Amino acid sequence: YNRTAEREAQLIRPLPVLQKTVNYLLNLINQPYDDKFLNIYNFLWDRMRAIRMDLRMQHIFNSDAITMHEQM
Repeated sequence: YNRTAEREAQLIRPLPVLQKTVNYLLNLINQPYDDKFLNIYNFLWDRMRAIRMDLRMQHIFNSDAITMHEQM
């Protein structure tokens, strides 16, 4: 984990983008995965960790952020 530098602050995704990303990732769970479960699990865990970091770095602690944490 590398903290995003101040000069890269514009690369952090805003809340609406994070919400869309969570919805997209959760929809992946509905896809058939058979023997690829571990790969999908690792991918989802990594992407959701990045979402949590973006929320934390922006100090977003509102009800939308709480809902996203619960979904993840």
